[in-house]
Amino acid sequence: MSNKNSLNNSIINIVVSVLCVVFICIIISSVIIWEKTSDLIYILSGVIGALGILFNIYLLSKEKFRKNE
Repeated sequence: MSNKNSLNNSIINIVVSVLCVVFICIIISSVIIWEKTSDLIYILSGVIGALGILFNIYLLSKEKFRKNE
């Protein structure tokens, strides 16, 4: 059972790390596109996407800590 928890924690850590990288890329790319086009819809879509990623990171972290207890 401990091996399964270790594998789950490793997978969650990898997914959270990837989501953090995607989060940073979305913020940077939406700001760059917004500066080039001066259209507010790009910054809004970036913020909505970033909030979705943050919510997924929160849920995965919550699940990880719940399994550790």
